Amino acid sequence: MSFMSRFKRDQIKADVGPSTSSTEANTAPEIKMGILMDNAPPHASSGKSGNHDNGSIRVYDPGSQADVSITGKVITAPGGELELKEAVRQLIIASSEREIYYSRSHQTSPQVLSEIKRIESIIGDAWVKKPTDMSTIDELYHRAAARGGRKGTGSRNDQSAMQRAFISIIANAATRNTSDIRIVVNQSRAITRYRIDGIYHDISEMPPQYAFELLSAAFAMADASDPAYQQRQFQGARISNLTTELPAGVQSLRLQFNPLANEGRVLVIRILYSGDGRMTDVGSLGYSREQVRQISTMSARPVGINVISGPTGSGKSTTLKAILEGVIAKRGDELTVLTIEDPPEYVIHAAEQMPVTNAKTQEERAEAFTQAIAAGLRSDPDIMMIGEIRDRASADLAVEGALSGHPIYASLHANTAMDILTRLRDMGIEDFKVFDSTVFSGLVGQRLLRKICPDCRVPLEDGIASGRVDDLAAERISRMGEHTPSHVMAETTLYISGDGCPNCSGGYRGRAVVAEIILPDDSFMEMMQQSRKAEARAYWFEHMNGIDLLGSAWMRAVGGEVSPIDIENTVALLDPLESHRHALEYWFKHAGDDR
Repeated sequence: MSFMSRFKRDQIKADVGPSTSSTEANTAPEIKMGILMDNAPPHASSGKSGNHDNGSIRVYDPGSQADVSITGKVITAPGGELELKEAVRQLIIASSEREIYYSRSHQTSPQVLSEIKRIESIIGDAWVKKPTDMSTIDELYHRAAARGGRKGTGSRNDQSAMQRAFISIIANAATRNTSDIRIVVNQSRAITRYRIDGIYHDISEMPPQYAFELLSAAFAMADASDPAYQQRQFQGARISNLTTELPAGVQSLRLQFNPLANEGRVLVIRILYSGDGRMTDVGSLGYSREQVRQISTMSARPVGINVISGPTGSGKSTTLKAILEGVIAKRGDELTVLTIEDPPEYVIHAAEQMPVTNAKTQEERAEAFTQAIAAGLRSDPDIMMIGEIRDRASADLAVEGALSGHPIYASLHANTAMDILTRLRDMGIEDFKVFDSTVFSGLVGQRLLRKICPDCRVPLEDGIASGRVDDLAAERISRMGEHTPSHVMAETTLYISGDGCPNCSGGYRGRAVVAEIILPDDSFMEMMQQSRKAEARAYWFEHMNGIDLLGSAWMRAVGGEVSPIDIENTVALLDPLESHRHALEYWFKHAGDDR
C-alpha cells in the first residue's frame, strides 16, 4: 500500500473512531502512515541502547562538532514517501522515525520553516529536530542511499535547472546591493559569500557536489575564450544581459574561476549594474564640487591622457563611464567615442565599445588587446578609452594616441595619482613622454570608503573610553585635527561605527568615494622626473591647491560620514604632512555645501 493510501486510511479510521476495545485503545500506539506515533521516543519502544548501531547512520557534523544520526527510513529522498525537490533536499532531511535535520545557515528561511511544518503535519511532531551543516545533510542522504542499495540521492541536476539556481543567487545578491559574490568549494563544504559595502559576509552553504555542478553550469552560460570548463584551470568569462536574461538592474557579470588546493574551486562574480538607464553624471558619484570642477577641466582639454588609478573594486570603471557620458552629453552627435575593453563592463551610451575576444592564453590576450588599441587609433575616433594600461605595449599606444591629437582615457593599477607616473616609468615609457604635462594631462586616484550609519554611529570619545580606539590611533587622530582649521574642528564631532541597527548592516550603510586629482603643470612634472616626490607633493598642495587621498578622506570624517579608523584601514595612517595645513584650509574653505 502506498504511503498516501495509508495516510488516507488512517485518517478515515480517525474520523470513524477506534475499532479496538478501550483497553486496546489506551495501550496500543497509534500507527500513522507506517510511522510509530506513541508518546515515547520511537527508539525507546525497541529496547535498544541509545547508540542505535543496528541500521542507524551516523555522520560527524563539523558545525556542532558532534555526531548526528538517522535511525529510520529517509522519507524525503528521491522515491521516498515525502520526496522533496532537489533544491529543498539540499536543506532538509527527514526520517520515518521523526528525525528532521535542516540547514544551519537557513534556519530562518521561510521555505525551510514551511517545509518542516508540512512534514510534521503528516508524520507528527519531530522527536529530533536540529540544525546541521548542508554537507552533513548531503552525506546522510548518500549513506542512506547506499544502505538502501541505491547509488545516490537521485539523478544529477540538469544543467538548465542549475543555471536557474545560479541566476537566483544573482537576483538575491542584487537585492542587497552586492558588488561581488564568492562561491568557495572544497571537498567537505561549499560557502556562498557576498561583498556588501566592501565587506564579505557568509550567506549560505551548499553540498560540494551541488556547488561544483553550479559552477560548471555558470561557465556554460557565459561568453568565454576557453571552449570547455576545466576545473583545475584558471578561467575567466562574462555573462551579459544581451545573451542571458539577468535580474532587473543587472547589466552583466564578470566571472573568474580559480582552482584551490585539494581539488577545490572558487568562483568570484563581479556584478555590474545598469542603473536607471540614464546617463551617469560625475557629480552623482559623490565627488565634491571642487573635484567635479577639476574633472570638468580635465575632460575639456582637447589632447592628453587622463588616467584613473586605484585597486580592484575602487570604482575606476564607474568613473570612466561617468566622465565619458558627461562629455557625450555636452557635445552629442559630433563625437565618435571608441572604447577598447577586456571585457566591456558597463554600457556607455553612444560609445562604440570594442571587446577583446578569441584569446585563450594571457599572452594571446595581451597581444589581442594591443592589436585592438592599434585598430582603434586607425578608426578615426574623436575620443578613445582604453580599459586598462596593462603593459609597455598598451602604454606606448596610449601615448601614440595622445601625441597624434586624441584625448585618451584609461585606468591603471597604482596606489596613488602620483604613483601613476612612477608605474609608467617602470613599464619602460621614456621620461620625456611620462613627464610631459601635455601628454599625461590628468591623474586621478580613488578609493571607496564605507559610510557609517548615522542612526547608530558612536562618538569617537566614547570609542576611546571603551577601548575600541587604542591610544596610538587616538594620538594620530588628534594630530590630524591639529592640521585642520580650528574653527572647523570646534564645530566637529568625529564618529566611529556602531554595532548596527535595523537601518544598516553592522554599523555601515553605503560607500563614499575618496579621491585625489592632479592636473600637472611643468614644475610638478620636473620635480617628479627628478624623483623629488616630497617637494612635488608640497608644490601640489600649496601652489596647485591639491589634496590627497588622506586629506579627502579626513574631510569625510569631519563631515561625520566615515570613521577615522576606517581611513587608516583603507587609505593611509592619519600621519599628516605640514603641507596638509594649507590643503585642508583651502578645501574646507571651498567645500561649501559639501559638508
